Amino acid sequence: MLFASVSILNKHFRFKPRLKFERETIKLAKNIFGRTLWDRAHSFAINDKAPYFHCSRTLRPAFYQEWDRNEIEDFSLFIGNASNPRKGAHYVIEALQMLKTDFPKIKLCIAGLSPFPGSRWDIKKKIGYPNYLLRLIKKHKLLDRIEFTGILTEREMADKLTKTKIFVMPSTIENSPNTLGEAMMLGVPTISAFTGGIAQMGKDEDEILYYRDNDPAYLAYQIRRLFTDSELYEKLSKQGRARALLNHDKNTNLKDLMNGFTTINDSK
Repeated sequence: MLFASVSILNKHFRFKPRLKFERETIKLAKNIFGRTLWDRAHSFAINDKAPYFHCSRTLRPAFYQEWDRNEIEDFSLFIGNASNPRKGAHYVIEALQMLKTDFPKIKLCIAGLSPFPGSRWDIKKKIGYPNYLLRLIKKHKLLDRIEFTGILTEREMADKLTKTKIFVMPSTIENSPNTLGEAMMLGVPTISAFTGGIAQMGKDEDEILYYRDNDPAYLAYQIRRLFTDSELYEKLSKQGRARALLNHDKNTNLKDLMNGFTTINDSK
C-alpha cells in the first residue's frame, strides 16, 4: 500500500506543472471552442475576452448504427476506464460490495487492461492505482464478480455495451465523456457521477440517474433502483437514447463548427 500511495503522489506532482502551461495557453487564446457550460465557465474564468463557440462531440461511427439489445446480461455493470483514480473505479467496486448479497449474480465489466500482474517482473501493476484496485477487489472477495476486457476496438465496445444491463460513469471529474454518450446512444440505461459538464448530457430521473461522485452508497442505491424498477429502466433506455441522438447529432455539430469558423474569419 505504501508503494501504491507513493506512485499516485508521484503522478500528482508530475501532472501539476502542466496546469500552468494549460492556463497560459487558454489566456493566450483568441477564440475558444467548447462543449458544456462547465468548460465555458472555466475558460471564462481564465480568459474572459476570447469569444466562446459551442460545438458538441461527434462520436465514433459504430454508435450511430442500430444495435439489437436482445442478449442483455442480467445484473451486469460496465465502466469504460479504470486507468487512474479520477476515473473512480474504486467507488464502483465499493458499491458492488454493498450489492453482492442481495444480487448474487451481479457482475462488473471494466474496459481496459487488468491490474493483475502478468509476471513477477510486471512492476507497473505492482504499484500505484492498479495495485490499489487489486487489493480492494481481494479485500471484498470480488475476484469472481469483476472482468477486465482488455483494450476494445470500436465495434467490440459497442457489442459489449449492447449486452450490458447498466452503464456507470464514476469519474470524479469529466467534461462530456464519449463513453457515456456512446452508452446512451445504444439505449443502455446510465448512472453517472454529477460532476463537471456531465450535467448537460441528460436530465436526472428521465434520461440518466445521477449520484454524488465520491459516494458509493448513493451509487449502490441507484444501481438497485434500476435492477428492481423495470418502468424506470425502460424510460431511461428510451429517453436517454433520444437525448444522445440530439447531443451528438453529426449534422448539427458540423453546422456549429462551420459557423464558429465563419464568425472567426469574418471578425478578422
